[in-house]
Amino acid sequence: MWIVFSGGLSDLCLLLSRLNKIEHNQELYGFYVNWGETSKISFKKNKESITTLVPEWIQVTPDLKVKSSIDQSIAKEAKKHQIKVLPLVNNFIDGKWNSDVLHRLFTVPGAEERFIKEMLSYVKTNSFNGINIDFEAIKPSDREHFTHFMSKVYKDFQKEDLMVTLDVPPNDDSYDYASLAKYADRVIVMLYDQHYSMSAPGPVAHTDWVKDNLNQSDIPSEKLVAGLGTYG
Repeated sequence: MWIVFSGGLSDLCLLLSRLNKIEHNQELYGFYVNWGETSKISFKKNKESITTLVPEWIQVTPDLKVKSSIDQSIAKEAKKHQIKVLPLVNNFIDGKWNSDVLHRLFTVPGAEERFIKEMLSYVKTNSFNGINIDFEAIKPSDREHFTHFMSKVYKDFQKEDLMVTLDVPPNDDSYDYASLAKYADRVIVMLYDQHYSMSAPGPVAHTDWVKDNLNQSDIPSEKLVAGLGTYG
């Protein structure tokens, strides 16, 4: 099992200071966003410890195309320090996770193939190491569609010797964890937001809640990544 920290890297340094020196075979992932200045500051502070950077640089658009951005200074710095870069693609559109756009992506003839081709082109053009799929609020009826989509992504990226990583919420029937794990090199279980601003008061991720959700996930240990929140 590996570890990933979420929260725009803003508080990553607080956690890293409590860790021993990263061993050669360990992986430490960090999420990055362009819109948070603290994200850039924290990345620069912790670039010696991070093994893989997951920057939020791609979105699926309502017309089922790739919308991409890039911070060239961050990409250059990551490569300089031999940090793998796996740009994140999500379905967060106009302030919400858009399940309808995903449904159309999965079901409109030819849409998946075009979208995957655009993602692959973006990754290869920028000499990145792979992709991170962060599709959330998937409709239960799209459970099999999403697995099928991931099988296509994995097939095309593997041909180019590129990594495929996947973010999933814990204990969600919309995700077929065992099947999805077949089509990803790493599966990041998002072990945070047990409670959030719109929920009842409580911890971001209680220890027992984290343990229970790790035990429930039907994901091989060599692919499982524990995603921990670094915010309160």
